[in-house]
Amino acid sequence: MMTFLKKTLLVISATTLSLPTAFGLYFSDVEKENKNYFSINALAQEEIVAGYEDNNFYPWKEVSRAEAVTMILNAISASNDTFDIDNVQEPSEQPFSDTELSEWYTKYINEAVQREMVDGYEDNTFQPHKTINLAELLKILVSAQEGYTSETSDEQPFADIPLNEWFTEYATYAKTHDMLYVSGSNNVDPGQNVTRGYLAEMLYRLKYNKQGYNFGKATFYGEVFHGRTTASGSKFDMNAMTAAHKTMAFGTTVEVTNLANGKSIQVEITDRGPYGHGRVIDLSEGAFTQIAERGRGIINVQIKEIQ
Repeated sequence: MMTFLKKTLLVISATTLSLPTAFGLYFSDVEKENKNYFSINALAQEEIVAGYEDNNFYPWKEVSRAEAVTMILNAISASNDTFDIDNVQEPSEQPFSDTELSEWYTKYINEAVQREMVDGYEDNTFQPHKTINLAELLKILVSAQEGYTSETSDEQPFADIPLNEWFTEYATYAKTHDMLYVSGSNNVDPGQNVTRGYLAEMLYRLKYNKQGYNFGKATFYGEVFHGRTTASGSKFDMNAMTAAHKTMAFGTTVEVTNLANGKSIQVEITDRGPYGHGRVIDLSEGAFTQIAERGRGIINVQIKEIQ
């Protein structure tokens, strides 16, 4: 069983999060260029996630429904002074027919029931050992958010999530908070099994989106556009530290961090774009190669406007 770390009031500043040298010591199997490198290590530094006794995190390991509930409660505990996961009480009755009182996870599932995070299945089972899929995970994670109320929308959040699905409202919330990996065809694959790495990514993105960060893919434009006039009226210089964003004012300085290695660069918004699904910023080639190898082409990033 994994070791769950105790709650801490440690707060990581944006400056600290931008230092790749602060990471790399937590788990032997989460190295740079793992796409969840930054999120896993940031959450480990905040004691929101923990690994196993062999010093591995196993980011590719699929998550059971019981593990998902416990990881989400641990995240709540780390950021909420009124709730401590170490003080969760053992229930006097089974919350579901298949959650025995003797099992380690039953008290956490019972806590999730009390918080209206989980409902279980129609046959009064929870199936704690079943691998959780993305749709189920979103329901639990979004329902756990303080102040969340059910909302309806007239638009599909993603191409593979129709308006009439039971989990559409949770996917809409996830889209609003940049929680998910989105393909170029605007798909998120709600039926996919969730890994520990992806769950850590969602926890991290949700936490920091609320603090003003945005998440998505970044690519670059280079020599073919060099010297052309940008939307701001300036001439594009492929070697300058500039970028395109759909809405930020021209002249805005933005910090861009590669989530696979923690490298950051500050760029100035001089153009409009990108317009592909899941993409959050287009960098000049010069800026892109400061935080990733040119051959990567597309990387997952977090961005934040610098005041």
